[in-house]
Amino acid sequence: MHESGRAMRRMALAALVFALGAAQPVWAQDAGYPNRPIRMIVGFAAGGGNDLFARVVGQKLSELIGQTCSRASSGRSCRN
Repeated sequence: MHESGRAMRRMALAALVFALGAAQPVWAQDAGYPNRPIRMIVGFAAGGGNDLFARVVGQKLSELIGQTCSRASSGRSCRN
């Protein structure tokens, strides 16, 4: 029983170290990010379903993060 308690403590310590290491990138982010307008590029022609979806997502994203989100449609980007 003594060995299983020691193994359990080692696993708990390893989980704690992993959790702290995984959380580090979150701590490193700048509070003002994003600090420039976001540009969404839609790979299909304007006026289609994908364009409409990008407009709705861009509007909601702008409201959520408080940053301008512009959309650029390019019907040629997905064709050969």
